[in-house]
Amino acid sequence: MEGILDWLITYFRMYGIPVLGGAVLLQTNGIPTGANFLVIAAGAFAYAGEFNVLSLFFWVWMFTVIGDSVGYFFWNNYGSYLMEKRNFLERLLASPLIKATHYLEKYGQTSLLITRFPVSGLGPPMNILSGLTGYNYSRFLMAIVPGEFIWTGFNLGMGYWFGDAWESIGIIMNQYLSWILSIAALILVIYVLFKQLRNHYRDNRQGRM
Repeated sequence: MEGILDWLITYFRMYGIPVLGGAVLLQTNGIPTGANFLVIAAGAFAYAGEFNVLSLFFWVWMFTVIGDSVGYFFWNNYGSYLMEKRNFLERLLASPLIKATHYLEKYGQTSLLITRFPVSGLGPPMNILSGLTGYNYSRFLMAIVPGEFIWTGFNLGMGYWFGDAWESIGIIMNQYLSWILSIAALILVIYVLFKQLRNHYRDNRQGRM
């Protein structure tokens, strides 16, 4: 990843917004490009006078919203087709998707908001889930627009605030994201296991009755 980041930073300083925008678009669709680190670096370069921080803010914010929307529409339009081509996926995901639909109806906007910031690593899976379940796009947009506004302001602001120390801050932020993802994955595994044990216990009780 360090080699890719060095390459991205070099080309970002040469070509500007298109490189930054491309990295953000890819990352919002689940392809790790180190966009968090790059946006922090962009804030530091703005502090040094290489870029205009307000212009950077607008473009990063716009690209995050576009990237989230691309992920949503792709899975909304082609997700069912892809699953039909893979029957085992359709059978495997049918029940979870029904539950996910009910979950998003209740907690969709809150979940989408917190998966922009602070748990941005879970953003791409939530985009996919929203598209697959046909979650209302207007409500999707109402959550991601302010969420990505916060994400953009935080990461750019960190780079701008710490200036020359941006590399150290970027490393800390990457470690923070790794911890958040690990904790979220652990919570998910515990939840699934707990639910399976509860269902097993309930089935055994009903069997004895």
